[in-house]
Amino acid sequence: MKPMSFWNSIVAVFFTAIGVVMIALSRQFPIDFGAGDPGSGFWPVALGTIMIALSVLLVIQSLLSPTVKSKMVNLASEPHFKVYMVMGLSVLFCVLVYLAGFLAAALIFIYLVTGVLGDAGHKERILTALIIVAALYIIFTLVLKTSLPLPIFLR
Repeated sequence: MKPMSFWNSIVAVFFTAIGVVMIALSRQFPIDFGAGDPGSGFWPVALGTIMIALSVLLVIQSLLSPTVKSKMVNLASEPHFKVYMVMGLSVLFCVLVYLAGFLAAALIFIYLVTGVLGDAGHKERILTALIIVAALYIIFTLVLKTSLPLPIFLR
């Protein structure tokens, strides 16, 4: 077990690197404040800057707070394991969206995540997944007239 300040520093370095990469990669996009539209490069630079600023604040808070310095973190605990499971399921969801399409992937993802995070039975998990996916379909396909990603065999 290591102190929370150590892990906060690791997280801050990671997100600072992501912020720097976001800013570097978005430099090829224009930023123009005079035209009424800030340009396609504005938001990636803004979000990267915010990410770096919040990382700096996290390090400062970790250095100044005695509770953060003294609190020990066990990354092998059950709540952490649930987070790791959801992270793995999120990667699986991305792969399934490509292979099976958004609707099927969302049904599977929501069913599995509600199982990892809650105490609901199979019927409640299936019903939750069906209601959420139906709502997403209605909102995005019927109301907003956007197409959701199709399975690989229908492209």
